[in-house]
Amino acid sequence: MQRSLLSALFLLGSSICSFASDSQLRSCHVQVTTSNGSIPAKLRLQIFSGTSRIREVRVPTTGSLTITDLAPGDYRIQSGGVDANFLTAGPLHVPSSAPCELGFTIVGRTNAHNTLAEDDVDIEDLRLSPQARSLFQNAFVLFEHGELQKARDSFTEVTKLAPRLSRAYNILGVISNQQGDTRCGRDYFEKAL
Repeated sequence: MQRSLLSALFLLGSSICSFASDSQLRSCHVQVTTSNGSIPAKLRLQIFSGTSRIREVRVPTTGSLTITDLAPGDYRIQSGGVDANFLTAGPLHVPSSAPCELGFTIVGRTNAHNTLAEDDVDIEDLRLSPQARSLFQNAFVLFEHGELQKARDSFTEVTKLAPRLSRAYNILGVISNQQGDTRCGRDYFEKAL
């Protein structure tokens, strides 16, 4: 009898706690713009809590969306598209009581089909070995999935195979900033330039 009573109290307490935590979930309005005003087709936002990707949402052509069911706290938001050669990342803070809003601009341009216009082929792409290209693609997948340290290690290996590949240094700068090492991030960005 006491065991049943304790079990019932535990279940009641658990349901009250889960109800209380569910009532704290918030919505966050996000406005995405591009430098030419046109949102690329297939643009996606990924939301990370720590190193875990918790959500991926498609950005409508208006650039305006609401991300629902977020607990108050700090997240990382990352934008990108299918086969896109661009990336934007930054913090997302969901307050416990104030409105949650975020806006950011992607520097780039879209073409008549509303897809991100590819840059001209860079000479560094033509010089990449198949091994370096494959390693770069694998490292980028790790980065997209929030495995920052593994991605950082892989991009470091890319720079050993292709020391003039500026995109690898650029992403290493983004990773460093996301890991809180802004000094190292700045060094990588300068090397990318």
